[in-house]
Amino acid sequence: MPIHAVPYPWQAVMKCDHGYTSSSPPLIHLREVLCELDAADRRCFLRFVTGSPRLPPGGLAALSPRLTIVRKHPSTPTQAPSLASSPTAAAESAAAATAADHDLPSVMTCANYLKLPPYSCKAVLKERLLYAIREGSASFDLS
Repeated sequence: MPIHAVPYPWQAVMKCDHGYTSSSPPLIHLREVLCELDAADRRCFLRFVTGSPRLPPGGLAALSPRLTIVRKHPSTPTQAPSLASSPTAAAESAAAATAADHDLPSVMTCANYLKLPPYSCKAVLKERLLYAIREGSASFDLS
């Protein structure tokens, strides 16, 4: 889905940092997945990211600090390349994405940071994000 066709302007309220830009494939997939969520899952996502059951007056655009998406490095290290082979950056990136497919996204609620692994595809991102926001939704509350 093109960015201009998304029903909510996620790109306008998200800041990308630490390895991601607004055109990074995981960020494009994240925006698409967020637009596909129903109201209950959107609430779970917001609670997961902010630690709060409510947004400030003005909604996501009024979050302070701003919602920031950062790259989470895979917890499973990829195989180090041998000296005999010379893998390209694309091959290294693909290996990192495959390793990341086993990780869950995490957050720093005090900074409104979503630490998103570089998943290999949108389907994996959606499955891991939904698991994290649904299973973690009752873990703790900030007041």
